[in-house]
Amino acid sequence: ARLTAAVAVLRLPKLLRLCRLLQIMGDIFRFLEDLHMNLAPLRLVEFLSGVILIAHWACCGFYALARLKNSHVNCDGLDTGGDVITWGTAFAECRWENTWVQKQIMNGKLPVDGGEPWQLYIRSFNW
Repeated sequence: ARLTAAVAVLRLPKLLRLCRLLQIMGDIFRFLEDLHMNLAPLRLVEFLSGVILIAHWACCGFYALARLKNSHVNCDGLDTGGDVITWGTAFAECRWENTWVQKQIMNGKLPVDGGEPWQLYIRSFNW
């Protein structure tokens, strides 16, 4: 848990680079205005980038809520020496119990083992 928190803190400087991107966009807009160019296409790209960024944050939030709702610590005793598929399914049922991921598994939109992280990201993005 401490390692995960440390890695998360180390990623914060990457988020701060977003502020520098906004400054660069302002410089580009001023340069193009000086050239009397049409800024509508660039404004559209800027708007769509913002929408995609907000959708990404919402997706990460949905995933984090499902991940934090149930701690997989309670699921550690499920390894009974059976086959891997049965254990993976039982672990996924325990880990995602009472979350939107469980509903996606029950509806057949995710594999019974919960799927790969990219599958969960796509489902949370669409959810």
